[in-house]
Amino acid sequence: MNKQNAATCLLGLCALAGALWCWTAPPPSARAQDADNSYAPQAPPESYQAALRSNLKIVGDWVDQGDFASAGQSQRFLAALAQLYALRSNDEKHQQAAAALKAACDKVAAALRTKNAEASKQALKDCEAVVAGLAKVPPGEKAVHKNFRSPASTQTLMLLMDGSIIDAKDARSAEEFQHLSLAVAELADVARFLRAEAKWRKFAEETRTVAVKAAAAAKKDGLDAGRTELKKIAQTCEACHQGYKR
Repeated sequence: MNKQNAATCLLGLCALAGALWCWTAPPPSARAQDADNSYAPQAPPESYQAALRSNLKIVGDWVDQGDFASAGQSQRFLAALAQLYALRSNDEKHQQAAAALKAACDKVAAALRTKNAEASKQALKDCEAVVAGLAKVPPGEKAVHKNFRSPASTQTLMLLMDGSIIDAKDARSAEEFQHLSLAVAELADVARFLRAEAKWRKFAEETRTVAVKAAAAAKKDGLDAGRTELKKIAQTCEACHQGYKR
């Protein structure tokens, strides 16, 4: 990722945050899983893998530029995705894979702190291998987490969501687009639990719905159809952000 793209991500965060606060429509009817404020991950394992691969590349790009501060900041997104992946299932094999993923991400963080390019690249390569290996792990039964609290901060989730939207737009295949769009949907679902305000949860729900529809459109009608649907997220955020400005 170059400096211009990094700035774009930060601007996207501002737009998303502004939209979250200015949404005033009444809240939608609660979904069944909200009865006890519980969270049940819905995205397939491939969506987590797609988001992890994308963020590994971003960290690697920063390392190539010798910008270890930015690489370290981007590594936080890897750590957050690893945490979210662990939440997907309580099955033993899944938890073992999640532990291996966390360990690999931790090694990336440790290597980046040394500001050693070769060590960092090797740690990233090892982490890529672990991510690739996730495809061999049975998906397991989906977990349900009662009284859920997001393991990631608002800023981390917003930037992850924004980055996944950008990556989905740049996807080269309908399959990749589907996975990244469903990653956006999952991140939006997690973001619902950051605040109790109706407008916050309404925006998160709407974002999730659009992202799921975009994935379905790409699966049915191809990449262009998915991109057209996904544009609605950016359009909504931008319109709301503009109205929120003083």
